[in-house]
Amino acid sequence: MHISTSWGYFLIFVAALVTTEYSHRNPEKVAPFLVVANYSIRKRVTRTALLLIWWWLGWHFLGSPYSN
Repeated sequence: MHISTSWGYFLIFVAALVTTEYSHRNPEKVAPFLVVANYSIRKRVTRTALLLIWWWLGWHFLGSPYSN
C-alpha cells in the first residue's frame, strides 16, 4: 500500500509540473497558477474560505496528537 501511495503522489506531482509547463507555453489555453490565484483571492469570502480550509488541514494533519 505504501508503494502505490508514493507512486500516486509522484504521478500527481509530475502532472502538476507538466500542467505548469504547458500553461507557461500556452497561456491562452491554460491560465498560469499565479493568474488563477490572483483571480481567486479577489473577494473577501474566498480569502476567508481559503484561510479556514488551510487552518483545518493544518489542525487535522499537523496539530493532531494522532498524526505521528
